Amino acid sequence: MLKRFFFKIILFILFPLILIFLMFIRLISPFLIIRIGMIPNVTVGDFIFDTQYYLSKKKLNNKKYFLDFFYLQSNKSSNIAYEKILKREIIIHRIFHFIDIINRKYFKSSIHIVKIRIGGGSRDIKDYILDSKNTFYFNKYEENIGLNFLKGLGIKPSDKFVCIINRDNFYKQKLSSFKKKDWSYHNHRNSSIKNYLKAASKLEEKGYFVLRMGFGVSEKMNIKSKKIIDYALSGKRSPLLDLYLFSKCDFALGRDGGIICASYVNNRPCAIVNVTNLDHAPINNKINLIIFKRFWDKKKNKYLKINEIFKNKLSNFYHYKDYEKNNIEVHENTEDEIYELALEMHDRLNNISKYSYEDNILQNKFKEIFPKRIDTCIVRSRIGKKYIKDNLE
Repeated sequence: MLKRFFFKIILFILFPLILIFLMFIRLISPFLIIRIGMIPNVTVGDFIFDTQYYLSKKKLNNKKYFLDFFYLQSNKSSNIAYEKILKREIIIHRIFHFIDIINRKYFKSSIHIVKIRIGGGSRDIKDYILDSKNTFYFNKYEENIGLNFLKGLGIKPSDKFVCIINRDNFYKQKLSSFKKKDWSYHNHRNSSIKNYLKAASKLEEKGYFVLRMGFGVSEKMNIKSKKIIDYALSGKRSPLLDLYLFSKCDFALGRDGGIICASYVNNRPCAIVNVTNLDHAPINNKINLIIFKRFWDKKKNKYLKINEIFKNKLSNFYHYKDYEKNNIEVHENTEDEIYELALEMHDRLNNISKYSYEDNILQNKFKEIFPKRIDTCIVRSRIGKKYIKDNLE
């Protein structure tokens, strides 16, 4: 309440100056359009993906007659290191929040508003990130921190490493700035790190270091290996290292959204597992592989095939209650399913993978049944080779 009171006092004091500024930007709009926008910085996936989507779009369109200013949705960013990196690319200041409020309330002019949030998941719908090759960059100081950390783990520049991440409710319930909110509505997206251990051991056998990522996790890895590192519980994790490791890894293995978006926007290959909302799956990048959680139909007492999930319109739920209403239990991917996808990604990156005519037919069938709407993207990612054989139809 006190913060809101002071906010209104500041807004009242600045009101005359803001009015002058808003009238000024309207006068010059035939020559230069000044726009104000909000950056969603509460959840790290939106923070990274939405801003990089905006920057990539701006780079490709190259409309010089726009000048954009931004403010942050929250005073506390989900990743403070990324906030610092972003401020090297975008003009961000709290004053623009006050300007945006006055503009929307009294002028109601959409031409001076820029929407940075794309919504609907972390999907490059228009291929802006893919086409622009836009990535965020680390300065020399940040680069040295990352390199020294890897060196401390025994990881040389020539070594390969994979970042793995599972989603549980620990972060949302204990660490999020919205921790008072009931986050159980999407507990169906959670999974156990135990189902990643078989894949981690195989990747170690193939010569990779494996780093378990995450900010606030409820389970330890419980595996003894110098090359499989529980970075999330190491006491050494930091917001900067989270970004650095996902941006530099050979590939990422884990759930969609969240900090793995640092790999998405840097065009690092991703083997994505445990996806629940099939319609909004990040499937536009050809370097990615993806598999979905299994849908158990309690009435029919069986797992639904992918074509049945689409046919019965079960592919676009966000709330666990939607599944309950439809008598569906969502089951996470098994250790074997995750293992097979990780191995397939390794084979692809090392030019070992071979796809048969039958494999490609199955991929094309998936593309045919995938919903075609204005907010969906072109299917370029492959569904896991063994997973699609077992689960398509």
